[in-house]
Amino acid sequence: MRLCLALAFLSACGVERAAPSGALPIDAPAPRRFFAAQPGSKSAENADCERCHADIAAEWRSSLHARSWNDPVFLSAYAIEPLPFCRACHAPEAPPDENAHPARHLGVACITCHVPDRASSNGSHTLFETRGAGAESCASCHQFEFPEPQEAAMQSTVEEHAASPHRDQTCAHCHMPPSTAGRPHTDHRFRVRDDPEMLRGSVAVTAERGLERSIDVTLAARGAGHAVPTGDMFRRLEVHATAGGGPDAAHARPVVLAREFELVKTELGLRRRQVNDRRVPASGAPITARLVFPQNVSDLPIRWEVIYRRMGPHEGALFGVDLDAEAVVVASGTIAGRATP
Repeated sequence: MRLCLALAFLSACGVERAAPSGALPIDAPAPRRFFAAQPGSKSAENADCERCHADIAAEWRSSLHARSWNDPVFLSAYAIEPLPFCRACHAPEAPPDENAHPARHLGVACITCHVPDRASSNGSHTLFETRGAGAESCASCHQFEFPEPQEAAMQSTVEEHAASPHRDQTCAHCHMPPSTAGRPHTDHRFRVRDDPEMLRGSVAVTAERGLERSIDVTLAARGAGHAVPTGDMFRRLEVHATAGGGPDAAHARPVVLAREFELVKTELGLRRRQVNDRRVPASGAPITARLVFPQNVSDLPIRWEVIYRRMGPHEGALFGVDLDAEAVVVASGTIAGRATP
């Protein structure tokens, strides 16, 4: 699979950082810059929203939706292959056949979800028709196939939601809760992976000793209405365990809960194909990670933790992402050593 298609969708939950030195030149700044709105333009329509709803606009500006185009990780991939396929979700207000349209900097904007109703507008204000907050409204950018469809979708969050016990709740129920700031409204920060408390509430985790050299860590989706993690292809949970302490501490081999891919050769070149999915399932069914130590650790206390990461080490090195700085400890605990008779 071409690199942009394999990695472009990392950015929907990105954070701002410098592009790697090896990336091709990019034509968009980071962080977000504001530009003069031309009358009748997309940016002018969006400015109408911001002018009357400054508190909500401030939340939106801090969101990952607002940064969906200007995210440096996305731009690093997009610079390699600037395809309309990528622009459709990361710059929905820009024409898909124009690579440098100024509206691309709006990202997923106010007017993306609050559609201008010009038939109802008057001379001084543009009125807007609000799209629904259900999964169907999010599907175009959070449920889609690979460019060459395979058994698994490239992103399947909406399909996962339909298989979840929370299927009767809208996406906005979790990601746009009521705001306590200012006049009543739903929170437009669109809480996702940049909200550590939300991540910690997404799974229930327990741990127990296995045999002399192992520990079993069991995870089940709790507050999430989809698989954990969901969305971009390379997100992962890592389960770590250390027995004892100091220089003699024993470390188990980490277990990675993520989608697994292989590269296959086709007539069109190398393509990425999903061969396994080891994420915590949306259904709420538990999944157990067994961590094995290189020696008997029965008498040693074991410290375990579950870490959420945006991507693995290969992708992190490729894009210059500090994976440790972005890591979020979702759950952790200690199991005491067994008393010696």
